[in-house]
Order: sequence, then C-alpha cells, then structure tokens
Amino acid sequence: MTQTNAFLSNLSPTEEHFLKKFLMEKRLETELKLLARPDCLQLFGTPFDSKTTDADTDSFPLSRYFFNNYINSFPFITNNTKKDQEKFWKHTVQPFVESVNQKQLSNSNDRKEHTTKRKQINTKFVSGLALFYNSVLVTPKDMEYLESEHLAPSDVGKLDKIRAHKTPMLQDLHQKLNFSNGLNINIVSVDKVHVETTTTWFGLSTKSTHHYEFVIQVTEQDSGDQHYVSRPYHEFKHLEKTLLKKFPGIMNIETSKLPEKFKNDANTLIKEKLRISLRGYLTSLLQFPEIVSSEEFQYFINEHNFHTLNDEQKADYEKRHKHEKHLLMTQLEFQKEVSKLMIDFSKQFDDFKIQLIKEPDTLVNIFKEIGANKEMTNLSPLLKIFIDWCKIEISATVFQIFLTQDNSNELLHNVKKFHRLFPYGIMYNILRFTNPMSIISRVISLLLINIPGTNNKNLLSCLFIMLLDEDLNGYEVEVNNVKLKLKEYPNFIAAIEANIDNKLNEAHLDIEEAIEDIIGSIEEVNKQEAMAKTKLRDSDDLFNNLKQLYQIKVRQNDKLILKSLWEEPELTRLIKNFLIIFYHPLIELLSKSKMHIFFKDLQGFNDELINLLVRINEEEIYYLSSVEVFNRLMKLMDDHIGIFWKFVHNMYNNDDSHLFLKLIQWIENFLLKLRLKYADIDKVTLDLHLKDQELDEEQFFKQLHERMDKILLKRKLFKEHYQQTVAQREKHGNSIENNWDQLHEAFNEYDTNFGLDIDELEELNFDISENTDIEFSKKISQLQTFEYSTSELDKFDPHMVKELNRVLQGI
Repeated sequence: MTQTNAFLSNLSPTEEHFLKKFLMEKRLETELKLLARPDCLQLFGTPFDSKTTDADTDSFPLSRYFFNNYINSFPFITNNTKKDQEKFWKHTVQPFVESVNQKQLSNSNDRKEHTTKRKQINTKFVSGLALFYNSVLVTPKDMEYLESEHLAPSDVGKLDKIRAHKTPMLQDLHQKLNFSNGLNINIVSVDKVHVETTTTWFGLSTKSTHHYEFVIQVTEQDSGDQHYVSRPYHEFKHLEKTLLKKFPGIMNIETSKLPEKFKNDANTLIKEKLRISLRGYLTSLLQFPEIVSSEEFQYFINEHNFHTLNDEQKADYEKRHKHEKHLLMTQLEFQKEVSKLMIDFSKQFDDFKIQLIKEPDTLVNIFKEIGANKEMTNLSPLLKIFIDWCKIEISATVFQIFLTQDNSNELLHNVKKFHRLFPYGIMYNILRFTNPMSIISRVISLLLINIPGTNNKNLLSCLFIMLLDEDLNGYEVEVNNVKLKLKEYPNFIAAIEANIDNKLNEAHLDIEEAIEDIIGSIEEVNKQEAMAKTKLRDSDDLFNNLKQLYQIKVRQNDKLILKSLWEEPELTRLIKNFLIIFYHPLIELLSKSKMHIFFKDLQGFNDELINLLVRINEEEIYYLSSVEVFNRLMKLMDDHIGIFWKFVHNMYNNDDSHLFLKLIQWIENFLLKLRLKYADIDKVTLDLHLKDQELDEEQFFKQLHERMDKILLKRKLFKEHYQQTVAQREKHGNSIENNWDQLHEAFNEYDTNFGLDIDELEELNFDISENTDIEFSKKISQLQTFEYSTSELDKFDPHMVKELNRVLQGI
C-alpha cells in the first residue's frame, strides 16, 4: 500500500463498515445499469449465448454470483436436463430480455408517477442485494461494528414488547376520533322511514312502505363543530356515480367500491352489517383531498343537516354503541389470549431459531421428519412448536380480517359467495378420474399454438390483445370526456400529451415548465388537508381535470406498451417454457399425492370455517366472549390440521425427484452464506486497502462522513416517524391496530445472530411511496435527492471488482 493511503488502516469500525456499504451499493447500481443494455446477457457469459471473455464476465461479480448460486441453481430449473436448461436460457430468456431492453422502458416516457415507481423497484432490488452482500461479506473491523453497535441480545426486549402492549380504556378508545383531511365521519344510527303511497288511479286507497336511512355524524377537526345528515342507500349509489364521473382515476383504482346490500342483515340490530360497511366506504373516500373538497361530497355530508338526534335515534345509537364496545372488548381480550400464547412460545421459538442458525442441516432435518412421520404425534418439539405457531397466526389473522374491520362483512360475504359457487364436485371428479397434467398441458398447448394468418400470434396473445384493446377504448372515452371539460385549455392538453409521449421538444411548447410544475405537485397536493366546506374554485377544477387527464394517459400508455409486448413472440415463448419448467413438475407431483382426497378435505375445512364465521358474525358476536371466539377458531384448526399434515406427508413421499428437499437445501444455502462469517471469517473478508491509486485523505474523509451523516440522518427520521405514527394512532383511537402490529412484529423479529444489520433491514422494508405524511415524505425525498461528491470513494471501484471476484470465487 502506498504511504499516502496508510490512513486506511486507521479507519474506525463504523467508517470501514460504511465505506464497504457505499462501495457495495455503488457496484450494484453500476451492474444494474449494465443489465439494462440489450446485449447485457451476452456480457453475462454462460449459460447465455455469448462471445465474451472471462474479463468481460468479471465486470458483473455481484449479479453474476447471485445468478449462478440462487437463480440458475433454483431446483425447478436444475430439475431439467442440461440441454433443456441451456435451451431455456439461450432461446427463451435471452431473446425476451433483449426485446424488452430494446424498448427502453425505463426512460421511454417521462412519466412522473410511474418513473418514480420504477425507480423505487430498482432501489428495492439494489437495497435487497446490498443487504444480502453486506451481511455475507465483511471487512477486518466489520464484526466489531456489528457486534458492539447493532447485535446486542434482544430476547428480553422482545418479550417486553409482547407484554408491553397496553389495553386502552374502552371509554377513551371509543371516544377518540380519527380525522382524515380535517373530517371524521361515523354512521351512528339507522332510521326506519315509513312512506304512504297511493295504490289506485283514483287515490281511494293507500299503502304504507318503508326504507332505511343511515344517520351520518360529521365532525370537523379544527372547529370541533358536529352535525348529522340522514341518507338512504340510493343516495350513496348516486354519490359514487357522480364521483366516478368526476374522478375516474381515483375511483377506479384507489378507493374501495360501494358495498352492496346484505341479504341477512335484519337480526338484533337492523342493517348493522351495511352500516359498518358504508362507514368504511366513506372513510376510504376521506383519504383523498380532491374528493373531500368536491361539491358532490360536500353536498352529501352537509345538505339538510341537523344538530341533535331524536329519541328513537338516540336509543338506536346507544344499542349500536354498546355493541361496538363489546366488539372492541372482544378484540382486546382476543389480543390478550394471543399475547399469552406468544409469551409461552417465544422462548421455545427462539431456541428453534438459534438452532436454525448454528446447525447447518436444521431445516433439512425438520423437512425429513415430514416423510418419516405419518402422524403428528411423533414429531420433534421444534416442528410441533412451529405448527402451533402457525395455528395461532392463522386464527388471529382470520379473526382480524373477517370479524373486526369495517369491510369485514363485505369481505366475508364475497368469500361465502365464491365458496358457494365454486365447482368443488366437478373439480373433485376431474382430479380423481383424469390426468390433470395431461389436460392442462393440452389446454396450454392449444392456447399457445400459432394461428395461421395472424403473423405468428397465438390464441393466448390474441385474447390478451383483445382485452387490452377494450381497456384502451375505455380509456379513450374517459380521455375525451375530460378533454371536453378542458376545451378552453388546449395548450395544457397538448403539454400533457407531449409529456406522456416524451416529445415536448418537438411540440415547441412554451409552457413546459408550467405543466411540469402542475404534474410534479400532484402527489404533494394529494396529501394536504382539504377544507371541509370549501367549494371548488375554477382553479381547483382545472387542476383536478388536468390531473385526471394525466393519470388516464399514463395508464393508457402502460397498456400500449403491454400490448406491444404481447404482439411479439418472445413473451409467449417465455410463458410456455416457464410453465413447462415450473408448473408441470408441480402438477405431476400433486397428481401422485392423491390431490382429489385433499381437495375434498379442503372443501370440508372451508365449509366449517365459513359457517363458523357467519354464525359468529350474524348471531354469536353479540354475546360470545373473546375466549370463546378464540377457542372455537383454535378448535377448528386442531380438528383439521391432520388433513393438511397428511397431504404434505404424501407430497414428500411421492416427490421422486426430491424437488422440495432441493428447495429446502436451496434456502439453506442462503443461511449458510449468512453464517459463514462466524464459521470462517477469512473466506468472506474483503481487503479495502487501495494499493494502486493515491487518495486525497482530506477529501476522502469528507466524502465518507457526508455519506455516513446522510444515512444516519435518514435512519433517525425513520425512527422518529415510526414513533410519531404510533403516537398518532394512540391519539386517534387506533390502539388495537398498534397492538396487532406489536404482537406480529415482536414474534417475527429477525434474529440478530444472522448478522443482519437491522437498520438496513428497516430501510429496505420502509415504503416511502405508501407514506401519507407530507412533511416526512418531503424530508426523505430531499435527503435522497441531495447529491454529494464521491470522487475519492469512486476510485475504489476497480479494486472492489477484483476483491469481489477473489472472495466470491472462493465461497
């Protein structure tokens, strides 16, 4: 090492770790850009058709290693002959990738929303691989950094997290209001309204009919003002229709649909299911400022309002209020039961995870138990613990989804309807008396055979192209409708269309910057609070219409790109070969495993589960305790767990090619690599001492510390935001949701003995695109876009490539 670079030996463990992190991410970003080239797979070398040398393939050390060890070695691929594998990569995957990359999808359009999403996907991909490689490969001082600062024992903290979740006071929980865009909406009562109607032409007799109206309570956040409006169901339908016409992009894509009426909704509390579902629907509309501030929505929540409930409405409200408090108590008690079991299992499950980390063959040995034990009574304690944990998680998830949420009634109704209509009998006979693999293979062959006179198109591609054409026609109608509203602004329309087509320069438009500002501010405006009683001004109307046009044109352009892919043979060939490699082995294995018997048992389980949920939802939820609900769900799991075990046992013993055993070994390969630094650290240690190029010491430390400060600030913002989110949930009465998250997170924590950097893992899991906090999103966006000079750090890249090739070839 040159004397100038001697300072690299004196880097602190933290500095050395962040230097490695930067170099790893930089290398991955460079390789990802290379993979966007049409000839990228030629540069990749074997198994692709390539004329490259070893020196060329060495320029992809990270992605090539991952491909060889985790993609090319995937059991469903290696289960085929060498000749078939080579054919798949050379004649199927390679032409498809070249075709897609030639379209330059990533920069063919300057689509603000979708370019951002594509960038987010790329960022996730790079971050995921960076997390893997940063956990596998270390520097001489890396272990000191990991062990001293990040991997302190967390068992006690984990149990504390499970125990710590508080049971909020019911009175406080029910009285707290959750505001969105300055409003809280609740449906507090249901009125039965009688109407006298004439039944003869001469009006000699009358007939009394009735309908139900839902009393909506509207509360403003700033003023605290509160009023009520009464709306029948058909007015909800009218609201949806008008909003759909005004905001087709939002209503079609982002909001929930208006719930349909329920047939069995006249039990103890009339129309209770529909009341809860309609409340959930209105709450979903509140998430969008454009909808909240629209004339249609403001009319719906304000017109013909009143400020006090009559005696009948008050009595009905008290009944429903009492019922909701009972449901909240049931949820809280259910969480207590789950929490108790989690505490009992936590220590045993941690022992299982420690054994999983320290013993290389733990997963394989557990999997072999499946074949060795026909009955569950002889299973090892580890496998029994895992099965018990699965039952608890499934029971808790079923309870949470189907019995506790505003849309639970609608979801249960749809599942019940699907279950009733599903042709179990026909499927059973097909599975029992025919060869499903043969039938499906012939159907697939029929769909993929080329149709004469269609320029090598097949039935499958023709079907998708036809569906896409229908969608495109629908988008064209929506575009024309919005354009009618914007007929006085042809320049804005032209600017948006030119922006979508990436032809602003050709259009010679002077308003490029203005329209870019409009579109660029869409996401921020989405997240700002709307004034609840503000009528739409002309400028607001213009903005919303421009936004609708932009959104529709973006989706229209996406469909056109997808259509062009279906018109080319590469996609069809990829689908066909993908099915041959991945689907056929599964179908063959399922056929040998007496799938028809399991299918019949599965129908029985679904029958009992749906009947139990319907019975609880329609009757027993009014008087059952949470312990009884929990015990019934757990008993159902206990009664049927045997049929699932029997099926898995049959699959294992009929897996002649050992496909699933190989899959477990493939997963083990990930764990082995993560554990390697504990078993043989020299094998995975990178030497970052730059020997053949001089560094400017002052600039090096300046750039490295700027990078470190940026990452640490980002992590600090994440943690602060998480704490604020939890506090906001508590403030607005979402303690139950906090408790569910706390239980799941505590039991499913990543064990630090794997050597994963938990801060990096949290960064990977955080999705900025789904965050609705405008200030936080703005801070993170500004932080991510702020560029620092990395000229001195970049000098390491050639040396890093050599080191990566050296180390990765040895493991």
